[in-house]
Amino acid sequence: MDNHELLKFAGLAFSQTNGFVIGNGWNPLESDAEAFELKDKLGVDVRTFKNGMESHQYASAHYFIEDGYSGWVHEEVENSDTDIDVRPAVRRVIVRAAAEIGKRLKK
Repeated sequence: MDNHELLKFAGLAFSQTNGFVIGNGWNPLESDAEAFELKDKLGVDVRTFKNGMESHQYASAHYFIEDGYSGWVHEEVENSDTDIDVRPAVRRVIVRAAAEIGKRLKK
């Protein structure tokens, strides 16, 4: 799914499950505040992991859907030699989890 589709389905989940209206410029892929509001309202559980055998770090999100279904989404954290910023990967897994919820609501 491209970013446009992710935001469309995440917005659907956010608005249908909570009755919120999404304004123009809403982009939880770029905004920590919007991503964490999305996470909190949809009950998404977020974790970060560092692989002990390799230098890779991951962000993961666990989500639930009303019919008892749950799933996980994962993103590798982009890593430079000096700085590791997990926030972009965390925002992305939150939006991906919300998009999965939104896709199921559309059915």
